[in-house]
Amino acid sequence: MSRSADFRRSLVQRIGFERFVEAFLVSAAVCVLCIRAFLSATGYPQLDPGGLHVAHVLFGGLGMAIALVLVMVSLTEPAIYLAAVIGGIGFGAFIDEIGKFLTSDNDYFYRPATAIMYMTFVAIYIVARSIGRSARPSEATYLANALDLAKEAVAGNLDAEEARRAREYLSRCDRGDPLVASIRAIFDGVGTVPAHAPSFIAKNKNRIRSLYRNAVQRRWFTTLVVSVFVATGLVAFVQGIVVLAGKRRSDLSFAGWGELVSDLAVGALVVLGLLRVRRSRLAAYRMFARAVLVSIFLAQMFAFYRIQFWAIAGLAAVVVFWGILQFMIGEEEAVR
Repeated sequence: MSRSADFRRSLVQRIGFERFVEAFLVSAAVCVLCIRAFLSATGYPQLDPGGLHVAHVLFGGLGMAIALVLVMVSLTEPAIYLAAVIGGIGFGAFIDEIGKFLTSDNDYFYRPATAIMYMTFVAIYIVARSIGRSARPSEATYLANALDLAKEAVAGNLDAEEARRAREYLSRCDRGDPLVASIRAIFDGVGTVPAHAPSFIAKNKNRIRSLYRNAVQRRWFTTLVVSVFVATGLVAFVQGIVVLAGKRRSDLSFAGWGELVSDLAVGALVVLGLLRVRRSRLAAYRMFARAVLVSIFLAQMFAFYRIQFWAIAGLAAVVVFWGILQFMIGEEEAVR
């Protein structure tokens, strides 16, 4: 067997690792925002004892080192989640000073720095999602993940949901394998601790789903949802057409051209979705979701470059739209 094959076999994927990546990215983004808000509110003070300048990138490195050590010394899943949060905070403190390392004059306020941070977070998210979707777990992967959950039983942290996941993983393995039978016996012979208290969203998930299914059958609901996405997309589309038809094209910067092209693409996708809504809500919602993704991955990037952190409000609104669309698409698929 080749070395590359041996290396691939040694990399056993953790099923559901996306939640740790999301915790890492959210922690990093929140850290950046908190640092920028604190520095802005306090007049950008410097920590310089004895004439030394202690940059917060050093605390970022310390946070990432703590996260790595935590993963190396602990076996339980809560420790990995904690490491993801601490590592995300450290990464946020690190990347917040990227402007200093890209410029010859150590410019913390380097304008493209915000867009670079945003693109980095998006790139990590896309790579993680691609790995999660493209990978097809093998029997060995399911078995390894079930064995990983068995560590929670040894530590006395196994709850009912984790036990259910472990049994599901084992059901996808060879029942005649003695190792599978041994691991199954572990979960059959140990008790579980009470599951963590469900979040507010989890408690009300069924209620929200029921409200949606009742509302989606009413014409006003579909009209309202379509109107919101069509209005936002067409406004950007019309503005782009006006700019292209006017005399202001020569005044556009690189970021301006990027926003213009992105807005035109968003508007075009919204129009395509509008044309499909009568035949299929699901097809229209999917087209609207593509428009939102173009806005997140392109238009918002150029907005961050142009107006820096003031673009956060627009990004928050777009993310909310994306979340609503994902829920609506999931419900339409479930109905079908």
